[in-house]
Amino acid sequence: SLQSRYGGGPRLITPVQCGECLRELTELNRRRDHEHAIVHDSDKTYVDQGASWFIIDKHWLNSWLAFVNEESQGAIPGPITNERLLKDDGVTPKEGLQRGVSYRGVNKEVWAIF
Repeated sequence: SLQSRYGGGPRLITPVQCGECLRELTELNRRRDHEHAIVHDSDKTYVDQGASWFIIDKHWLNSWLAFVNEESQGAIPGPITNERLLKDDGVTPKEGLQRGVSYRGVNKEVWAIF
């Protein structure tokens, strides 16, 4: 056994989480719930007159959806990046991008949450 091979304390029958780990997990779950609720309430399928869409790479959006999903609880997706949507110049959109498949538009309120 590992205990006899490496020494150490008593054998743990059930895993124990430290207080700091539990606090961090609680805070992360609060963040998931908060982001999910605000995006759910603010997301629209139309743009108000005079407003703009903000384009987000669907791959990044799927990472965020996995993060806020109660069952999967994926990793924090990190900063938004649309590199996959742009040519090497970093400005020109790649050809063949499909709305809803390659990217999605979101309103200003949702963009602010991301």
